[in-house]
Amino acid sequence: MARITSIEKGILEGSLQSMTETGNGDVQGAFIFSPDFPAFEGHFPGQPVLPAVVQVAAVRLLAARHLGVDLIPVSLNRAKFKAMVGPNEPMTITISLDQSGNDVTISFSITSETKKISTGEIVCRS
Repeated sequence: MARITSIEKGILEGSLQSMTETGNGDVQGAFIFSPDFPAFEGHFPGQPVLPAVVQVAAVRLLAARHLGVDLIPVSLNRAKFKAMVGPNEPMTITISLDQSGNDVTISFSITSETKKISTGEIVCRS
């Protein structure tokens, strides 16, 4: 897994509509990826689908913004991608964070109004 470049970060942040902390310490981010989002171009022509790698990058972006640090991914664990996301489809990312020294474990769930999109865990270093 690679770092999010400043260009990618700018593109992802443009899709982040809001970020809130829930009462139980989780963080939620509302995202909408417009039809002209660059990742839709080749994935797939005629039926654009948000790539899983963009979903994972959005999770990391949400955690990094909440913590106020850059996060370098180490591993992606127990990831399940269950449904596709199309252009202009609102999705909510919910994360919970577990910090131990420089390591941050991000447990995530991505949902839309009608379906569970993906779940998993990302281990990062700050």
